[in-house]
Amino acid sequence: GGHHVGHDLPHCVREHGSGTITAHLGPEPVIVGAVAQRLRRALAGEGAELGEIDGVVLAAAGSRRRGPVAEAEAAGRRLSRLLGTPVRTAYLSSVEPSARLAVRHWRAEGAGTIAIATYLLAQVERLRGAGADLVSPPLGDHPAVAEVVARRYRAIAGRSSRPAGTGR
Repeated sequence: GGHHVGHDLPHCVREHGSGTITAHLGPEPVIVGAVAQRLRRALAGEGAELGEIDGVVLAAAGSRRRGPVAEAEAAGRRLSRLLGTPVRTAYLSSVEPSARLAVRHWRAEGAGTIAIATYLLAQVERLRGAGADLVSPPLGDHPAVAEVVARRYRAIAGRSSRPAGTGR
């Protein structure tokens, strides 16, 4: 996970005095599936289909650390397999390419129609100015996010509520 996972969330929990932090969302299949679903629905809302897209940019947060960047790249590969179309991963900060640069690269290679698939929990307005023909909505309110968070919380809560020495 990125900066929020390693710094901001632990700080909030310490400041609050209690809380449980689970593993970050990462490139889990259900999350990447939600990205694909959001993109397909955005296309349908515009009267378009996936087959009309020449390239997809997966817009991720970015990090100075290699781990989160590698996870975003893995999500891009998984999304490409799910969609059956080329995907380039791009970042909002700390590492290149930016979404704008990734769109420019697609255009320079002759791509006509480009979509940005948002791999973020919240909307980032600068994605709309990156030059793509379509930007999918963020993942924040997608049921898959709640499903993953709840599953991970239940797993941690279940471990911490068992009597010591039960071995389970």
